[in-house]
Amino acid sequence: MSGLLWPANIEESSADTATYRNFRRPPAKPEVQLVLEESSLVPSTSEETDDRPTSIINVTEVIHLDGSPNSNTEKGTYILCPMGDVLVKLTYESSEVCYLVSAQILRLVSPVWSKCLDPDSPFKTEVEIDNGGNTVMRLKDDDPDCLLNIFRCVHFQTSDVPPTVDFEYLKSLAVICDKYDCAKALKPWLAGWLTPWHSRALDPGYEDWLFISKIFDDNRNVEELISLLAENTSSLSVCGSYFRRGDLEVPTTLIPDSILDRVVTQREKMVLEITSKFCSSIKDFLHKVDLESGGCLRDGCLSLVYGSLLRSVRRSGLWPLLNDKEVWHGSVKDLKHSLQDITYITLTDRSLVSISPYYSYHNHLCRLGLEKTQTLNLLRGA
Repeated sequence: MSGLLWPANIEESSADTATYRNFRRPPAKPEVQLVLEESSLVPSTSEETDDRPTSIINVTEVIHLDGSPNSNTEKGTYILCPMGDVLVKLTYESSEVCYLVSAQILRLVSPVWSKCLDPDSPFKTEVEIDNGGNTVMRLKDDDPDCLLNIFRCVHFQTSDVPPTVDFEYLKSLAVICDKYDCAKALKPWLAGWLTPWHSRALDPGYEDWLFISKIFDDNRNVEELISLLAENTSSLSVCGSYFRRGDLEVPTTLIPDSILDRVVTQREKMVLEITSKFCSSIKDFLHKVDLESGGCLRDGCLSLVYGSLLRSVRRSGLWPLLNDKEVWHGSVKDLKHSLQDITYITLTDRSLVSISPYYSYHNHLCRLGLEKTQTLNLLRGA
């Protein structure tokens, strides 16, 4: 569509600027924007700081499988293998949790841990030998309870493994399994953990099912969720960290890039098709009304159609689309809903009686009135 149908800045005269919020990308999160700005201003440094906790738990200070701590320590060591030869020390929120485990089992269940324990591996920086000659492997930021249950599963200490878990816990498990590539070791428990949640995947708030399903190789409702998000979400925020789904802000942190790209691409394709068709249809229709008498010989009727149609475009919140340069950043669903508000009035409409009760239009017939339903279906993209 070339040129403008009316001044591009006409929307600035509108008193209700919120009407056009769908033409603005969701703003960047303040904390994300700050990180982006700082990363461009602060030079990188190769110096590393030691952020390990100041208090280290000895292997002799244990927490047994019943969870009871040794009386001499505030935090102890979970014994997953009485003959264990690796002490895992997890740093989590300024505290340290320890697990006595089997190196052989860790090597079997996780290629990441296997590389860490390989004497010739460059990943050996995460492994050290303490004063007692024990192998110590350091981990960071993993959920301690999730890591404990993973260790319980692979060390056959299954009596305390929960048969079901809530969605947030399942997500934390998936994060750890993704980090250490150990999801296959949990296969005997996955049916009980996943089944309660795949049916909720399409509900708002459960978008991270896209991540969980990928890690645990469960494709139930994945394609349906991708299509649903493409239809019901806004464009990505300026910082790229979330999109809107109705009033809900959906973080994109865990959504796999390949899947997020599909959602974004499908959404943009639908928006482009709908808005292009709308602009083209509006332009063609107004051109006929303005220059070709548009199916009616009465100027009053043509002016009424022309003006009422433009007013409906403004009221629907779609006015900026006719600028050519504006992009719809709201959801496809909201766009389709707004299109249903597009309409126009002719001299044959009964509603005009309320405007001028002393003048009868019942004898006026024109193609604009007779074909109004078909015309509006075209303009609305039906």
